[in-house]
Amino acid sequence: MRKIRLETVSRIEGALSLEIKVDSRDNLAGISWKTDLFRAFESLGVGRPLEEMPFLTARICGICAEAHHLASLQAAEEGLGISPPEGIRKIREAFGLISWLRDHLTVLLLFSGPDLESFPSPDSLSWLEKTGLWDLFLENRKHLRRMLEIVGGRGHLALGGIPGGWGKKISSEERKELGERNERVLLLARKTWELYWEKTVSQPFLWPVQSPLVALSPEGSEVLVLPPGKNKPLRFPLSRFYETLVESEEGSFLKRINLPPFGAYLVGPLARFYLFPSPDFPLSREAHQALKNIGEPDLSRASLFRAYEVLWAAERLKHLLPELPINHSLSFAPLKPVRKQGLGAFEAPRGLLLHHYTFDLDAVIKTVKIITPTAQNLGVISDCVPRFWPYWPLTEEKNLLFEIQRFIRTFDPCVPCMVHLLRNRSPRDSSPEKEGQRKIF
Repeated sequence: MRKIRLETVSRIEGALSLEIKVDSRDNLAGISWKTDLFRAFESLGVGRPLEEMPFLTARICGICAEAHHLASLQAAEEGLGISPPEGIRKIREAFGLISWLRDHLTVLLLFSGPDLESFPSPDSLSWLEKTGLWDLFLENRKHLRRMLEIVGGRGHLALGGIPGGWGKKISSEERKELGERNERVLLLARKTWELYWEKTVSQPFLWPVQSPLVALSPEGSEVLVLPPGKNKPLRFPLSRFYETLVESEEGSFLKRINLPPFGAYLVGPLARFYLFPSPDFPLSREAHQALKNIGEPDLSRASLFRAYEVLWAAERLKHLLPELPINHSLSFAPLKPVRKQGLGAFEAPRGLLLHHYTFDLDAVIKTVKIITPTAQNLGVISDCVPRFWPYWPLTEEKNLLFEIQRFIRTFDPCVPCMVHLLRNRSPRDSSPEKEGQRKIF
């Protein structure tokens, strides 16, 4: 028995290492995920006022702050019995789309881009300069930071939401500026899609998907589940889906989420593509049709679906910006809960994100549960490594570690969001008896 250690999985969010055990015949005997990170946000929230949660949980991760902020707002508003007006919902959608664009472009052009080349892959900056997109990428980093500042109040960790409303007003000049800056983002989105299509479409299928695909429905009230081999998704109320999930621990501080009776499932760009309708916008509609023609879901092309989402998000934002309210009135809802729990859901760049809180009638938090996209995808990653193991270069350790890292990066994992937030065993924590009892049907 020999051990192969990878101290750092490169080009992902956060620090993750792994240890692989291989027997004398080069068969995979085991794989362990490890991280030194620890986030206790599920504990820090206990005893705090409900209105603090959208701001506290946004500090879980520097890149996923906006997603946590929006999911947390929904959880708080459900508990308070608040429904924000249409104009506020549009501002929040624009806020989410801008964060999508910043996140996806960073991943595509700094993290996964070099994987388009053969081993050994170049470093990110050399690869980006080689593509000719270096200057445009840096320019758009500035554009997207400014756009987040306009909508959310500041360029990094922008947090504009308040229960029932939005705290940052947008002037007519700022709305015009958003449109002008988004045109440059759309240019980079188109070039990124063209680059990934050219580099990816001719590659062979390497990692076919054999897990259910899961995404939040466009209206946000249901969860769509597409089992392998099926053409029509199953639909479940959001609360029922959440209550069915089973949490276990995988490695140090890492959450793994299973969906009985299916087990591991996939969330993120690839899942959304096969569960969402075709877009109405010209560029992303053309890209959508092209992707429909390349065959069944395959993880080796996951970045191509992420590039498609960049194109879609920029076009959707272009059509949404003229509808944003100008200098909307600020309103502050009474913070009196109408129920003792709240569940919020948001399709983050990496996939479905869930926030669930319980609280007393004084709106003081009693329990916190956060289920992140990477925690949901961890089961697919762990299950797929043994399945693909025989096809990887087992005799060359450097090549093997390159292939494993390339596979992990297709999921765009975020380690700060995937660490076990706190080991507070709840009724939904897994055991053989409980896991066998929970079924979504």
